[in-house]
Amino acid sequence: MEKIILYIFSYIYGSIPFGLILVRVLKGLDIRKIGSGNIGATNVSRVLGLKLGLMSGVLDISKGFIPVIIGKYLGLSTAELFFAGFLGVVGHDFSIFLSFKGGKGVASTLGFILALNPLVILIEIVPFFVTFFITRIVSLSSIIALIFLPFAFLILGDKTLALLSLIPAALGILRHKENIERLIYGIEKKFGEKELVETEFLKDDSSGLNRAKEILTRGGVGVIPTDTVYGLCTNALNREGVKRIYRIKRRDIKKPLVLFVKDKGEIEKFGVVNDVAKKLIDNFIPGPVTIVLKRKEGTPKISLKDIDTIGIRIPDEEFVINLLKSLDFPLVTTSANISSRPTPKDTSSLKEFFSGIVDFIVDGGERSGSPSTIVSVIGDEVKILREGRIKREEIFKILNK
Repeated sequence: MEKIILYIFSYIYGSIPFGLILVRVLKGLDIRKIGSGNIGATNVSRVLGLKLGLMSGVLDISKGFIPVIIGKYLGLSTAELFFAGFLGVVGHDFSIFLSFKGGKGVASTLGFILALNPLVILIEIVPFFVTFFITRIVSLSSIIALIFLPFAFLILGDKTLALLSLIPAALGILRHKENIERLIYGIEKKFGEKELVETEFLKDDSSGLNRAKEILTRGGVGVIPTDTVYGLCTNALNREGVKRIYRIKRRDIKKPLVLFVKDKGEIEKFGVVNDVAKKLIDNFIPGPVTIVLKRKEGTPKISLKDIDTIGIRIPDEEFVINLLKSLDFPLVTTSANISSRPTPKDTSSLKEFFSGIVDFIVDGGERSGSPSTIVSVIGDEVKILREGRIKREEIFKILNK
């Protein structure tokens, strides 16, 4: 009975989101809406400083450490102690207080391994800090340490815990899935890396246009008003600018970006336009419609993953059209928000999100907040991928004429 109570305690105690609570109480902020959005110590430290990060980390370590110490007092077996500590990690990763969402469990895993055998941690320090010293990337260092965990137990001659430790190692690596994808595509942040820049606030006039042109030509990232919402943009030919947009927006690497072009001729230059697509282009572009076409050879690679389609748009917005006509390259764009969060409708809100992160913000007044309609035309197949300002009925009314 005592063992069952300990297991329940371990999970519930592990579920307490200490990072979230600390930041909310001390700073009045939701850590899930800052930095990487993770509730763990690394994000707390990255966003709010080392002291709060260390405090959060110690509390997360205790999630695995305390249950094992209690279990030792109760005289549990090695395997029982292992699962008592591991349930603290499970609680942190799948918190009952956060709809079974949570962190990555590295600190909690450290806690219960430390309580089981401190010598393992001394061995684990080596791969972690060697990797960190070389890369300055916490996620990669954590993944390497997790991979090495079973071998650390084997070095100490504990085959039982070496076998059992495959479970938290596998879970920890799976919880780093997004980090692994960002590492592969070169957009994972390094520890202490700041994206702070001096953000210029421009008017949607000729002087603002000329300044935006200068910044975009050298590979900068900015925010521009469109006929729907504000959009993040950069030179479509600049790969580092594309990566920066993914980092700023925290966009899923599987999701492509959109190409803004200066005229209808460029749509045909970059995408395969058939009679069906031409109908849509003639009737809705320029306007709040993004048309997805099969991409042609030589089209800029505006997404991290190689895909054979491309979304193209010409906004019905004078400033953007004039900007595009002044440039020698198309723009890669996406809505100016952090993924899964609302898109700001005015510049005061944009300043809160993007000051110090983007190179410029153009003040175009309040936007509607309604996104473009996305229509895929591949061969004769037409799909409405997202219904926005232009409704489905309007699209098919034109196509059925």
